[in-house]
Amino acid sequence: MAFLEDHPEGYHPIIAHEFALRRDIQETFVDLVTSDGLELVARRLTRLMEFEGAEKNAAFRISQFELAKALGVSPPTVQRAFRELKKYGAIETSYGQVTVRNVARLRDFVSGGSD
Repeated sequence: MAFLEDHPEGYHPIIAHEFALRRDIQETFVDLVTSDGLELVARRLTRLMEFEGAEKNAAFRISQFELAKALGVSPPTVQRAFRELKKYGAIETSYGQVTVRNVARLRDFVSGGSD
């Protein structure tokens, strides 16, 4: 609290960051409860791309196994999701990484355009 008393301009960014973290936790919980594995993978990739500082065509160094473990789904679910997202033109994969090539396509897939 002493920091905020000495630097009141820091209060807004701290509260904004806390709000963003809470929103992400809530969205993650909703995803886990309501999404199938394929949609969950797509939604999380979308959030990674929307995260402040993520660049277009960003390559994320993460294996399918690590992503599956982080999302609470099976590695075959991540493999299936990647296969579908590649067919849809949203991502490319190579050993140990996934690259989002078309954020708009990824968002479209998440919103139900894959049907």
